[in-house]
Amino acid sequence: MYKKGDILTVTVENMAFGGDGIAKVENEYGKLVIFIENTAPQEIVEIEIISLKRNLAKGKLLKIIQKSPDRIAPRCPHSGPVINSDGVINYFNEKGEINLEKNCGGCAWQYIDYFKQLEIKEKEVWDSLVRIGEIDADYLNKIFHKIIPAQSPWFYRNKMDFSVVRDKKTGKRHFGLHMKGKFWQVTEIKECHLFRPWIKNFLQPMREFLTNLELKEGEIQSLVTRCGVNTGEVMINLIVENDQILWSHEFLQQVQKINYGDDKLTSVYITKIVNKKGQKKKFEEELLWGESIINEKLKLEDEQELNFEIAPSAFFQPNTHQAEKIYSLVKNLAELTGNEIIFDLFCGTGTIGLTLAGNSQKIIGVELNEFAVQNAKQNAELNNIKNTEYLVGDATKILKEMKKEADILVVDPPRAGLNNQIIELISSMKVKKVIYVSCNPTTLARDLKEFNRLGWRLDFVQAIDQFSHTYRIETVTRLIRN
Repeated sequence: MYKKGDILTVTVENMAFGGDGIAKVENEYGKLVIFIENTAPQEIVEIEIISLKRNLAKGKLLKIIQKSPDRIAPRCPHSGPVINSDGVINYFNEKGEINLEKNCGGCAWQYIDYFKQLEIKEKEVWDSLVRIGEIDADYLNKIFHKIIPAQSPWFYRNKMDFSVVRDKKTGKRHFGLHMKGKFWQVTEIKECHLFRPWIKNFLQPMREFLTNLELKEGEIQSLVTRCGVNTGEVMINLIVENDQILWSHEFLQQVQKINYGDDKLTSVYITKIVNKKGQKKKFEEELLWGESIINEKLKLEDEQELNFEIAPSAFFQPNTHQAEKIYSLVKNLAELTGNEIIFDLFCGTGTIGLTLAGNSQKIIGVELNEFAVQNAKQNAELNNIKNTEYLVGDATKILKEMKKEADILVVDPPRAGLNNQIIELISSMKVKKVIYVSCNPTTLARDLKEFNRLGWRLDFVQAIDQFSHTYRIETVTRLIRN
């Protein structure tokens, strides 16, 4: 009935986890679900079908016929395509080339009112738990808490990774943020409303330096900016592959010229990737100037403060203030008495466990990444926390071999969530309470369904907006034994 290239007029019903609007039309299989970028709920739009499967399609937005009441003008000039007064969409510049000053994928929901964003995210969590998790809607009403908004929906990130991409046709380098869904192209942004305000002073001088730089061999990969939000300390790290790097002094001079506003340049690195055929890839970090680390603090709602030292390759939650809210919530849900043994699975650099350590008997962290575990140990030592133990390895294997029991288990897995085996292992233990922190409502719902099958009851759900103007959503849940 429908084919690739067809032009349709459709109504956007809601938003998918992934950021696209969803429209539905009748076809020979019943319903064809169409995913459409840059749209908002209640919009009537003209689209072109650009890919098609049996009952799923991807549509390219051509024109907004009737605008959503929640559509607003983006704050950032680089956000989204150009939309003229007639609602016609233009992804290209006057030369017919993709517009490198628009279509930025850094925060693709700027065109939707922030309070509507929160409503969409909350609904996505709710719908996933009912549809995939098969949780009774009336029961969910009793345990579902209103989404926690961002402390600020602007300038909230403490880390940004700006890419350098070479055009294969012209040989010219481009510097900026990747376009949504086009990882071979970047938007050449001159400002960014996700990171610290001084980034506006930083981007153009760095673009001019990096795109005109002559390398002996190899290529520039990216430029990473980090800042301690509660300390104001700044780290700059340039990632280069297979070059002799004879120009590091000139790079340092450029970085030191920047006005960092209320923040302070603390650390400048070049990380060299040695990637030769037949050899294992190596990462060589060279400190060009300043301190080897920057400091950050987490300030919890109960006035607990934790200090962290952040090295170039260390992971730290990208939104400091929302991380403080997540960890405060986890701590409240744990309802600690001081006697609990807590397993912290997928513990990363130990942040969740360290917030719980002062009110518990012992924290046992489990993490596959050996470097992250080293960092967790350093963080524990920095905060004079002595009741932690860290195990390196796969969480499923470690739980199989674990002889100790826990009172509380905290999991903060990657987007893929847990697997049935690890849920069964948790259920075979004497643990009384599981606190599950998720960055993906669909895999969370799938896992909660399995927990329920094995005798657990969900008794708390709350979403937290950690990445404003994107579809990303964090959810904190608690499970207890039936």
